[in-house]
Amino acid sequence: MKISIALIAALLLSACGQNPAQARADYDLAMKYMRGAGVPQDETRGITYLQRAADEGSADAQLTLGFLYLRGTGVPKDAAKALGLFLRAGQQGNRDAQYNA
Repeated sequence: MKISIALIAALLLSACGQNPAQARADYDLAMKYMRGAGVPQDETRGITYLQRAADEGSADAQLTLGFLYLRGTGVPKDAAKALGLFLRAGQQGNRDAQYNA
């Protein structure tokens, strides 16, 4: 019985709660709400989707959410939380996060 590497990777990501396609969809929806692009602008809803995408492993969401925490925009100002998000995104190779960490 042969098991492909792609299947193993998919199972591991699924077990870790990481779903790249869902994370990307949640990040895209978050940014639409943050900008009011095609939907009514709603920062609170945007942040909710950003948090979901960050939890799902989106480095872009982790970076964006990190900046929100760093500035205190829509969330309580929290430099430690921002740093943690930058580090998570940086570990995935996000250069902007690595620079800001």
